[in-house]
Amino acid sequence: MYKIYKIEDIHGKIYIGKTKVEISRRLRQHRYGKDNYRLCSSTKLDLDFCIITILEDNILKEDSKERERYYINHYDCVNIIKLNGRDKVKRKKYDLLRYPKQKEYILKNKDKINQRTRIRYKCNKDEINERKRIRYKYQSSWGGSIKYDNNLLMINLNIFN
Repeated sequence: MYKIYKIEDIHGKIYIGKTKVEISRRLRQHRYGKDNYRLCSSTKLDLDFCIITILEDNILKEDSKERERYYINHYDCVNIIKLNGRDKVKRKKYDLLRYPKQKEYILKNKDKINQRTRIRYKCNKDEINERKRIRYKYQSSWGGSIKYDNNLLMINLNIFN
């Protein structure tokens, strides 16, 4: 189940997002992204002095995109794409704004990049598959799958206080 949340900083700037992870964890991800120069609209906020609020809870995946879109359009927020980037044309423009040089290179050299990727995979197929098996076995030893949120690393340590 998804949550729609709002982050508001002390300057009144608002960011709207959706997540299926715990809200405190999602805020940590935003803070980590800002510290590591990730390009997200939330980097415009002062994330050290902000309030995160759940606007809606227990939303199905199918409905979550539309509900997030509603709140993005309803609030005066810093989200770059007001329609949540779901329109393919707007999504391409948004990506070009975020990573102009990388995207330009990728668009010019698309065939060359695909060919290199295929060759690299063919040459290292066994090694790549072995790494996947090892990673899967290691993650399974944590007590579950991250994909299904039943993992020991997902435990909120505040419950022990």
